[in-house]
Amino acid sequence: MQAYLFVHFREKATPDGEQVYFGLSRDGFHWEALNGGRPVLWAYYGDRGVRDFTITRSRTDGKFYIFATDLSLSYGMRGKYHHSWEEIGRNGSKCLSVWESENLTDWSEQRLVKIGNEDFGCLWAPDILYDSRNGDYLLHWSSSHKSNDYGNKAIYYARTKDFQTFTAPEVLYRKEDCGVIDSAAYEEDGRYYMFVKSEANPEKIILLEAERAKAPTCAERTLTRA
Repeated sequence: MQAYLFVHFREKATPDGEQVYFGLSRDGFHWEALNGGRPVLWAYYGDRGVRDFTITRSRTDGKFYIFATDLSLSYGMRGKYHHSWEEIGRNGSKCLSVWESENLTDWSEQRLVKIGNEDFGCLWAPDILYDSRNGDYLLHWSSSHKSNDYGNKAIYYARTKDFQTFTAPEVLYRKEDCGVIDSAAYEEDGRYYMFVKSEANPEKIILLEAERAKAPTCAERTLTRA
């Protein structure tokens, strides 16, 4: 059977909300909650909650990998983050949560992958792009950083071939007049496209286009609703 798998969390103020849920669809429009609408996977480590999933299948070993933000508002917002998004941005988790599977049914236990160093703020909303020219993957996400006193967020990336080891992070895209978050990147016909949310000037989704995966800045345009 061919179908679409939707990996998501639920925005709930209880510990079961920020966990891993699966939805299944045969047409991309009508969805069925799996596991009786209960979490399929649980985050037991780090912040004990996860958000902002991406899933990919490795061309190297054929395994499926889920990456997620290591963050629980249910636990952390009320405790160590003192009800402050700014505190999360500065001192949130420096890790991403990862699960892997060979068949989408049997999954490994959660593991935490630390990317970068203590100069990074929280790592938000990971996404994965296969770089066909380089034969590896770009793991990219948004973070604030000590270099600008944890001000406007930028999009960073690290490379990996096996989802076990990663290169040191570098800036993938920075918008000089505001922060950018929630990157999603794709390749089509030899060109690379990345959508990001601009937090101001304008406060919209913008589309970046490039000839190389690691430099999506050669063209930029704002997307507006038709």
